[in-house]
Amino acid sequence: MSALPTWYVSEMAARHVTVALSGDGGDELFGGYDRYLPHPRVDAFDRWGGALGRRMAGTVWPWIPQGQTGRNFLRHVSQDPTGRYLDALAFFRPDERAALLTRAVQGELAPGTTEAAMHDRFARHASVAWHGRMMRVDFESYLPEDVLTKVDRMSMAHGLESRVPLLDVRLVELAASLPSAMKIRGRERKRLLKQVAARVLPAEVLERPKRGFAVPIGDWFRGRLEEMCRDLLQSPRARQRGYFEPAVVDRLIDEHVSGRRAHPLRLWQLLVFELWHRQYLDGADAVEMRPAVSAGWLPRAGVAGSLKR
Repeated sequence: MSALPTWYVSEMAARHVTVALSGDGGDELFGGYDRYLPHPRVDAFDRWGGALGRRMAGTVWPWIPQGQTGRNFLRHVSQDPTGRYLDALAFFRPDERAALLTRAVQGELAPGTTEAAMHDRFARHASVAWHGRMMRVDFESYLPEDVLTKVDRMSMAHGLESRVPLLDVRLVELAASLPSAMKIRGRERKRLLKQVAARVLPAEVLERPKRGFAVPIGDWFRGRLEEMCRDLLQSPRARQRGYFEPAVVDRLIDEHVSGRRAHPLRLWQLLVFELWHRQYLDGADAVEMRPAVSAGWLPRAGVAGSLKR
């Protein structure tokens, strides 16, 4: 969803310049993502529960109903480090996908899963220390398949050339040769990069909390985008395809709108899939996000406000 603010920032920048510099790659090369450090609750569980606690969590969590408190945490801590990484990264975990997808769709799926493919990627870097392994996998997958693709498409849509100096091949090779302990120490991330940047940046920039480039899509799904979300995901066209269980989609929408649980990323993923399907597979005109702005569904003020924050 950060494609939305990237689109608007690119639109504004293109009014003044034709080339812009991006900081993409810094997190993957120097250990900047929150997911590289376990949550304090997970740390506490490992200290007190140990291997026995993980086995007990693995026995208990499948018996807790979907949506009930404790299920996600116990599922997470029951896994090995690679499983925890993938669990933290996924919008829909394997058990949640099994509930979401209809039996007909599950019967048509090819053998193997996304998780299996990611496990293979981790296995290729088994000789690298754990922090470095996560960075290597992100560098091979998340960076080119998500981040760089997003920025390239959103910037080029406005004729803006985006350059990525941190991905200079010499800098990438240098970063890959350094031990992860130079990048992550304790709970400090990007340690080496911050030390270098301290020569030119003030402390208030270096020490401020990390923030993603997101928009308040969760609030919008409870407000101006609720009608659009329901019109698309609960439409007869979407349901006749038979991909998703209607009851599960309805539950996700109702829980989010009511505030009982937050599902912004899941609803966003389902929404984008529906729009993509209409435009590229149905051969029909899709509802696009940009016309949604002019229609009053997606407030420009909301985008601008999120960028200021």
